[in-house]
Amino acid sequence: LSAAARAREAVDNDPSAARLHALGVAQLALGDLPHAVATLRLALARGAEPAIAADLARALLHSDERDGGPSRAIEALELLSTFVTAATAATADTADTAFTEAEALEALGLESEAIRAWTLGATLDPGSIRSSAALARTRALDAKQRGAVTTSAVLTEREVSETILGRWAGAVLARAPESEIEAALEEATRLAAPYAERHGNSLLVDTIAAAAAQTPQRDRLAHGELEYVEARRLYVAGSLAACVPKALAAVRDLAAGASPLSSLGELVAASCAFLRHDFVRADGWAAEASSQAERRAWPTVAGQAEWLRGLIAHAENRPDDSELHYEAALRAFASAHDPERQASVLALQADLDEYLGRFDAAWLSLSQGLQLAQLDRVRRYEMLASLSALAVRQGAPHVALRAAASAESEASATADRTHMADARMRLGQARERLGDGEGAIADYRSALTLAREIPDADSRRRSLAHVSVRLARLLAERDPAAARAVLAAAEGYSEGELSLRLAVVRADLDRRAGKLRAAELGLRHAIESSRAEEERLRTLKQRDDLVVERQELRWALVRLLADSGKADDALGIVESWRTANESTGSRAGVAARERETSPVVAYSFLSLPDSLFIWRRQGHETRFARRAVTQEALFRAVAQVNEELLGGGETAAAQLGALLFADLPPSPGARVVVAPDPILFAVPFAALPVEGRPLVETHELTLTRSLTSWMRSVVPTTTASTCALLIAGAETGGALYPELPALTEMPAELDAAASLYPCHERVSAASEVLRRLGPHFEVVHFAGHSVVGGDGSGFLLFGQGQDVHPVAREELATWRLSGATVVLSSCSAAEGRVSATAGRDGLAQTLLDAGAGAVIANVWPIDDQAAREFSTLLHAALAAGAAPPAAVRTAQREIIRRGRPLEEWAGWRVLVGS
Repeated sequence: LSAAARAREAVDNDPSAARLHALGVAQLALGDLPHAVATLRLALARGAEPAIAADLARALLHSDERDGGPSRAIEALELLSTFVTAATAATADTADTAFTEAEALEALGLESEAIRAWTLGATLDPGSIRSSAALARTRALDAKQRGAVTTSAVLTEREVSETILGRWAGAVLARAPESEIEAALEEATRLAAPYAERHGNSLLVDTIAAAAAQTPQRDRLAHGELEYVEARRLYVAGSLAACVPKALAAVRDLAAGASPLSSLGELVAASCAFLRHDFVRADGWAAEASSQAERRAWPTVAGQAEWLRGLIAHAENRPDDSELHYEAALRAFASAHDPERQASVLALQADLDEYLGRFDAAWLSLSQGLQLAQLDRVRRYEMLASLSALAVRQGAPHVALRAAASAESEASATADRTHMADARMRLGQARERLGDGEGAIADYRSALTLAREIPDADSRRRSLAHVSVRLARLLAERDPAAARAVLAAAEGYSEGELSLRLAVVRADLDRRAGKLRAAELGLRHAIESSRAEEERLRTLKQRDDLVVERQELRWALVRLLADSGKADDALGIVESWRTANESTGSRAGVAARERETSPVVAYSFLSLPDSLFIWRRQGHETRFARRAVTQEALFRAVAQVNEELLGGGETAAAQLGALLFADLPPSPGARVVVAPDPILFAVPFAALPVEGRPLVETHELTLTRSLTSWMRSVVPTTTASTCALLIAGAETGGALYPELPALTEMPAELDAAASLYPCHERVSAASEVLRRLGPHFEVVHFAGHSVVGGDGSGFLLFGQGQDVHPVAREELATWRLSGATVVLSSCSAAEGRVSATAGRDGLAQTLLDAGAGAVIANVWPIDDQAAREFSTLLHAALAAGAAPPAAVRTAQREIIRRGRPLEEWAGWRVLVGS
């Protein structure tokens, strides 16, 4: 304590990196982890020293144990990989670093890498207590990895139900001697008995008992068995149209003989129907199989049925239902001691969580799968490969490299050339993200060598094509001729994302060769072709991946057009993507809108990996600028602006303002319309200093998904608003969100708004909103709590007795808003899930899609009293006839005049355009 006090005093006198480091270490020793993390972060920002990074990693890892999520363990490992392992000198802290690294790796499920780190730590600190503990962990992990399953529920079920009973059925129908028929049943029983004991599942035993019964239905049962085997074959072969009727015939015959295989037949029919996009029938058959399995206590069948129902719900864009089905499947497989299928469902759950933006949950699902006892090497490889891909997408390249290395180790143990080639390709991807182009090229070349050794022709062609495209992209700048030669291996292989990547690389090579027209036509053709491809995809995850690839196609075309001097055409591509209407340009509509609301300056921003594109439209003139700012640098700049503004500074904000609005005309009162990309959506534009003053002081400000969306939105009225619907949300978070504070100012906020409108109604229940809404309400005001997560799970909270009722985006989308101005007086209601097109898909965008003319919301959390003050000023302006942007500006300028802090006004914004 005294050391911490002295360190605090020293920091107050001189907040240098060394003194902040000392304070952070003291806080860490005291167990004050939140302050230790904050202090050490600041120390590292002021002095990028390995020792500071190592201590910050330790603080992050220990706080991660309390938080229960992997984000901080990932950050700790990235820090250690970036700062510490680069140090070559052996120091007294090296063993500490190795042990911290081992803990982080093990927490993330990267057990092979953790073994190496524990071993290194024990070697660097021999004979110590820590060394003994590290060696014990190494032995435990090694024993666990060696304990791969020797028997498989999946293989046992297929051996009995298809191979052995298939022979039994053939013998029955061929009128073979009874001894031959009984021998087949005895062979099946030898596998089924231990299966039943191991998995607590009588499925196979009951199936054999039905087959052994000397009933008049034996021949029909044998027919059903052979039909089941054939249906399975058709399913595996992809003959889906023939699979469904064959599976249903098997179900009828098996059910007549009281065989449990009828439930598996329903699953085959459901699986084939699912792959044919016949989701209604697929779900019905799967639900019946699940019900039958629960009645008969066959957990592996119940688990498979719920697993399939989860896939169906995912494909139908019902993620909450999908989550419930996956959880039911996991419970069934856990009770059946079936780690193979548990791992498969956890991988699907991770896919779903990642799709929803739940990064921590996705990582936890995969880590949980990797920590299952007796997991076979193929499943372990598949989950490690998924971890590596997840880390690449989430910007953790060092973790991706570790996961890829672990995946390669497992793939080598399987001796499967397909897995080995894929694992080496993932290593290349991770090195590419780390900026190690030469290392990535070497890995890709090695992956090509392995891919050529894949025995299956289709798998070989697929693997060669995927690796070739990645290698050619890297070679394009270094050696275009070599890139074209490599790309030849991918020509003619068309498969979803791959065909789009191929188009981007081919266009890049054409551009470098000066064939700009050929490059443009190739990209446009690929964009058009990808529409049809999207319709054939089977799951949301596949479609989401395709969206990313299609987005890259468009951005490649935008870059090409901009480089060719076609700034208007480039903006048209951006607009068509953001509005999902590729036939509509932006020029005519924007000009028409400007005639009604002049003067106005419209900006559209697009952040690409290596640069920022800026279009400025005024009247019929478009100006284009390209800034050499990477996405990573822009993301850091935005984060720094938010942190600095809230702390009272404005240097970073002034720099960003100059970057974005360098050519903003000095026209007091002019409107600025901004179409930001996802990174810039988080900018508090109103507070950006432009020529020394916050933007809101000199201009009205409107945000929109795209300039075309803004053009299509309703022109704001300049007559007084007379009728308002005032919605009272929940004043507390109730038992569901106990951490939310009580909104004591909410009644006064609603009273103030009511006093300003001659016509007003109040409602406090979500069901009442739907009944009351109508075109006569020009303003809709919600006061209460909102909950918005990065996963897009936005809710408005309504009171319901003593508790709260969350109203999700799906219900908000049914509100009939008829062009009303909607005010969301709640925390962060303008935020949401990063959109695949632009900005955020959150509560505000949902209400725009539901017909709102404009939505006024805050991108930041807001204090209860500050919300009341802003709302009163805002509604006074709206009731007096101000358009939404002017009303927001009036309220913000008055709050500034009153000397209120920036967080009370800067986060408010007007969003328009459906």
